[in-house]
Amino acid sequence: MPRPIRVLVANRPKLMRELIVSTLAEEPGVEIVGEVADETEVAERVREVSPDLLVIALDEPAKRPHLCDTLLRDHPELRIIAVASQENCSVFYWASFDIHSSEIEASEQGILNAVRHIIERLRLPRGVRGYGASDETHTSVGGESAPADAGTHGGNDFRAAGHRNCRRSTRRR
Repeated sequence: MPRPIRVLVANRPKLMRELIVSTLAEEPGVEIVGEVADETEVAERVREVSPDLLVIALDEPAKRPHLCDTLLRDHPELRIIAVASQENCSVFYWASFDIHSSEIEASEQGILNAVRHIIERLRLPRGVRGYGASDETHTSVGGESAPADAGTHGGNDFRAAGHRNCRRSTRRR
């Protein structure tokens, strides 16, 4: 039997985190390895529990969270789903030699589909685990649209790819 995908949930607010945990906890092949309420503790918890997947908050849907750059540089095997609580937007990030992202449906089903996709990819041999290149458009490290060139962080060059299809919520604020 394949090992379960290990998931650390660090989304805000608490209600969103609890919804994600309850959604994923019943999914076959998924093991919730922890929750983090404070974003400043995320990097330490990732080092402690070595998750396959991290779910974080997406505060600005037009920009990749800085935490993604830091974590994917230090843990390139990590997959990250960023979920916006104020917008209808969720984004899947991963790194190979580049940091990639792909838009996922901002719903329970969208997150489950992404997790199932990650489970399938983890079961493939290392050389064929990449996400479909046709799903990508290129963005810079700061999240601005650009060709596939990148910024430099800590002496390492990063290229980022992403596909954004986030829609503003029609709710009044």
